[in-house]
Amino acid sequence: TINPFFIENVQLLSAPASVAYGNGAMGGALSFHTKSNFKNEKSVQFHQQYESASNAVLLNLLTSYYNNNAAFTTGLSVKSIGNLKMGANRLHGYENWGNELFAVKENEQLSTSYSQVDFLHKTIFSISRLKTLTFNTQYSISSDISRFDKLNDEKEGAQKYADWYYGPQRRFFQSIALNDKKSNFLLDNFTGTIAFQNLSESRHHKKTGESLLSNRFENVNIYDFILDCKKQIFDAELLYGVGGRLQKVSSTADFSDSKNTYFNLSRYPDGGSTVIDYFVYSQLKLPLSRRLVALLGSRINHNHLEANWNNPIFNFDQVINKNTSFINSILLSYRATEKIKLHVSYYRGFRNPNIDDIGKIFSKNDREVVVPNSQLKAEYSNNIELSVNYQSQKLKLQFQIFHTHIANAISRGYGRVNGLDSILFDGELMRIQMNKNSSSAEINGVNFYGKYNISNHLSFVGNFNCLRGKKNENSPLAHIPPLNTKLAIKYSYKKSEFEINGKYNAWKYAHEFDVEGVDNLEEATKDGTPMWHTINLFYKQQIDNTTTLSMGIENILDIHYKTFASGISASGRNLIVSLHSKF
Repeated sequence: TINPFFIENVQLLSAPASVAYGNGAMGGALSFHTKSNFKNEKSVQFHQQYESASNAVLLNLLTSYYNNNAAFTTGLSVKSIGNLKMGANRLHGYENWGNELFAVKENEQLSTSYSQVDFLHKTIFSISRLKTLTFNTQYSISSDISRFDKLNDEKEGAQKYADWYYGPQRRFFQSIALNDKKSNFLLDNFTGTIAFQNLSESRHHKKTGESLLSNRFENVNIYDFILDCKKQIFDAELLYGVGGRLQKVSSTADFSDSKNTYFNLSRYPDGGSTVIDYFVYSQLKLPLSRRLVALLGSRINHNHLEANWNNPIFNFDQVINKNTSFINSILLSYRATEKIKLHVSYYRGFRNPNIDDIGKIFSKNDREVVVPNSQLKAEYSNNIELSVNYQSQKLKLQFQIFHTHIANAISRGYGRVNGLDSILFDGELMRIQMNKNSSSAEINGVNFYGKYNISNHLSFVGNFNCLRGKKNENSPLAHIPPLNTKLAIKYSYKKSEFEINGKYNAWKYAHEFDVEGVDNLEEATKDGTPMWHTINLFYKQQIDNTTTLSMGIENILDIHYKTFASGISASGRNLIVSLHSKF
C-alpha cells in the first residue's frame, strides 16, 4: 500500500545483508525507501497520468522545502481506477477462459473499479551538526474493493454471490528516528527508531437469495523499536543492532441485515492475538586481501505468539507458540579482474508461524475451509548462492544460481477437528484443511541479466528467471512462478527516450500446481495457465527544463492472459499518457 510515486528506491537483500530485517523471506528482505529532502531542496513535483484499459486517472503531488534547521517532504496522491478491460486476442485457444458469464461484458471485467488516497509527510530536523531527528508520517485509505474472482462464481446456473467486497483498507504509519554521528569506542554513529502502524480491513459477502451479509473485520497495531549502530575498526566495518516488535491483532465478525446483527465466526482468533519479537543482529565486512572481502552476518530472534478463542468449535481456547532462532551467514566477494566479480554465499533463514498461519479461518473456494493448527513450528532454510558479474564500458552481465533447502516447510494439507474431516462454514459443508509442517522442500533457481550498450544512444537489455520447487514427497511446492523473460531495446537522443520490450511467461501446467489449492488452479484452464507474451512500446520527451511527457502502449497485440495464480485477467491493450512537472 506504499504509493509508488513516493518511493525513492527498492533494495532486494539476501544473505548477510538481510540480517537486520527479520525473518519473513527465509534469508532475504525487500527494503522500501520513501523520498526524503536530504539536500535541502525547494521544489514542487506534479504528476498526472491516464490509462485507457481501466479508464484510470492518477494525480500525484510532491513538495520539498526547508526552513532554518528543518527540511520537509509532503506528498499527496489520488487515483481513481475504473473497470479493467482484458485482452480480446485469445491466442491460447480457450474461448471461455476469463470470459465469465456474470462478471464480464464485452471484455470489461465488471466491479473491478476502486479509488485510493495516499499521504506522506517527512520532517528532517537538524538538532546539531551531528544529530538529526526524522519524523515520517504515512496514511492511505481506499474505497470498497470488490472480489472479482468471487463475483464470477456460478452455482446452479446463477451468480453465486450477490456481494463480495473488501471494505476500505486503511493504513497509518508514524516513526521517529534519531541519528547521531558522534563517535566513541562503541560506535561511530547510530540510528534509534520507534514506529507505530495501524492497519484495518474488512471482508463482506452475501450469497444470491440470502438476506444476511457476512462481515469480518480485522485491525492490527504494530509497535517497533530498533537501534542500529555502525563502527569502523581499522579496515573492517561492523554493523549491529537490537530491537523489538509488538503486534496486536483484533478480529471480529457478524451477520447483518438492515436491522440486526447475529453471531459469525471471525477470520482470526476472536479473543485477540499478540505476537512479540526480540532480536539482536550483527554484520561484519572484513577485507581479507586486496581482491577478497568477506561479509559475515548473524541474528538471534525470539518469537512469542499468543492467540485466544471464544468460540466452541475448536477443542482449545488458547495457543501459545514460542520459537527462538539463531541464523548465520557468510558471503565471499572476489574481484578476479577489474571487470569480473564473483560472489558465493551460504546463509540460513527462518520464518516463524504467524497469526495467519496458526489462527486463520477462511475458505477460498467453498469446498475446503482452512482452520487453526496450534502445533506449527518455525520453518528454516539453508541457502547456497553463486553469482558472476561482468561489467565493462559497453557490456554488463549478471548470472546467478541458487539452491534452497527448507526444513519444517509450512504448507496446507487436509486435517480433522474433533475427529471430523468436514465442518459447516458460511452455510456450506466444507472439507477441513490446515497449515502443517511438512518434513522438507527444495527450491532451485537461475537468473540472468544482461545489458549491451551498442552506442551512446542505443542499448539492449534482457533478463531471464527460472524457478523449480518440490516438497519432500516430490509434489509441487506452492508459489513457484513459471519461467519468465524480458527483452528490451532502448534508444535515447538529446531529450527523447524510446523503448520497445517484450515479456514472455512460459506455461504453468496443471500438474505443476500445488495440490492444496494455494496456486488457484480453479482460476486457470483445465490444463493450467497458458504461455503468454506481450509487446510494449514507451516514449518519453523532455519538453523543457520543468516538464516531461511520457506515452506508452502496453500489450500492443491486445492478448488475453492471466498471470500465474491470478483470479483476474490481465490488462488488454493499454494506452498510458502522463505529464510530469518539477518546478
